[in-house]
Amino acid sequence: MIAGKSREVGDCYIMPGTTRNVSPAHSREIPVCGIPVLAGCILIFLTACGGPRDQGVLFKEGHPLEYREDQFGNRIPDFSMAGYKNGSALPDVPVVATLNPDSNSKDDTTRIQAAIDQIA
Repeated sequence: MIAGKSREVGDCYIMPGTTRNVSPAHSREIPVCGIPVLAGCILIFLTACGGPRDQGVLFKEGHPLEYREDQFGNRIPDFSMAGYKNGSALPDVPVVATLNPDSNSKDDTTRIQAAIDQIA
């Protein structure tokens, strides 16, 4: 017994809970061995749910992006070379013609084609 207030049951100590305004037949008892188990469950839950996650893309200042594989061998595809001249910057071209929409027309297809034909 611990300080004459608890009783030992197996490997656990049973401590009396609050019994205020409750008959002795309905008093609660708290198993002390369950507290470490509960604390362990909470710790496992917080470890599994939180913390830093492994990032698939690593950014380093002044370096190209580094794409990492996950535990299954999957990797985020790098499409940075797709598009104009393998990812090169788009060239600056001079404006040759400007065409504004006609507010009286619902379809400006013929006006756009005429402007293209005039430039070409």
